[in-house]
Amino acid sequence: MKTTRLFLLVALICFALLGGALYLMRSPAPAPAPQPETPRKYETHCKLRNTIPEPLCEAPAAPCRKIRNSKTTEIDLDESFMTLNLVPEETLLLVEERNGWARVRVIDPDWLRDSHQGWVPLERLSCRQVDVTPAPAPAPAAE
Repeated sequence: MKTTRLFLLVALICFALLGGALYLMRSPAPAPAPQPETPRKYETHCKLRNTIPEPLCEAPAAPCRKIRNSKTTEIDLDESFMTLNLVPEETLLLVEERNGWARVRVIDPDWLRDSHQGWVPLERLSCRQVDVTPAPAPAPAAE
């Protein structure tokens, strides 16, 4: 009788351990740890308030010393200057503000990015904040 009880007790313990192990094997994998939130990054994008071309100035001061456009001056043989509003969809990045002036750089169209940057009166611009935070990288695939 003692042997039967002992056998049943051992069998019950083994069954309980086996059942717990099977439960753990079937339970879903733990959720991945949440990623820290990426800080948001904003830029100020501007457009000219009207369609009148605006010369780019060398410094934030009146009278404006216009920036010479050396490429077109070489081609035309007439002195020409860097001007904003060459195309209607021109977008400017506001780099700095100082004493009512804005230092800007053309970011769209991209063919003007490297050449067209300088100072314009701040009152000539209409600006807004744009979220330029990069999209998060996709999570690695679970194995």
